[in-house]
Amino acid sequence: MVAAASSNTSAVAGASSQALADLSGNLDNFLTILTTQLQFQDPLSPLDTHEFTNQLVLFSSVEQQVQQNRNLESLVTLQQNNVALGSVEYIGQVIEANGNTTQLENSVAKTTYFLPKNALTARLNISDASGDVVLTRDIPTSAGIHTFVWDGLNGQGVQQPDGPYSFSITAKDTGDELITHDQTVFGTVTGVAFENGNAILRMGDIPVPLSDINGVEQEVGGL
Repeated sequence: MVAAASSNTSAVAGASSQALADLSGNLDNFLTILTTQLQFQDPLSPLDTHEFTNQLVLFSSVEQQVQQNRNLESLVTLQQNNVALGSVEYIGQVIEANGNTTQLENSVAKTTYFLPKNALTARLNISDASGDVVLTRDIPTSAGIHTFVWDGLNGQGVQQPDGPYSFSITAKDTGDELITHDQTVFGTVTGVAFENGNAILRMGDIPVPLSDINGVEQEVGGL
């Protein structure tokens, strides 16, 4: 998956190389025309070289800009490669990330939520990949951070298969108003992909941008 980074950086480098090649070709054509015109100019009425000088200065300016772009692209390529190599180190690690969807791994899944104030009611719905609710549970309502570890059993006590599940939390205050809350999930990184130059970790089929990672855990229950 990290190989995708190479294709992105190669495309970036190719753009400046093509621009430099096009500029070189245009300059060669310009010099050919200039040489021909000077060769056949009327000695009694020589060509005004002012415009040609301006054209040469313009070509030189454009060439410098292209070279600067190539240097910037090299820095971008180096940064992307460093990010790619750093992202690989996450593979096999258990991460904590913003969101509410994670993998049930070895019949264990974990989420945390933060309530900014006390709630009157708080309820957790766990849904499978098809959107079907497999478990509903009343959860703590006090302000602060709470952790919920699921053992993979549904409401009837039947073990659910490993895979992606969503943990939807609804908390309401005494005025029956929804309370905005932060939520994170935990899961093992199984791979890395690059999309538009950005590293995306994967927990099974679940994509996790690097910007959503809050930390790395040694282990989570049976994970």
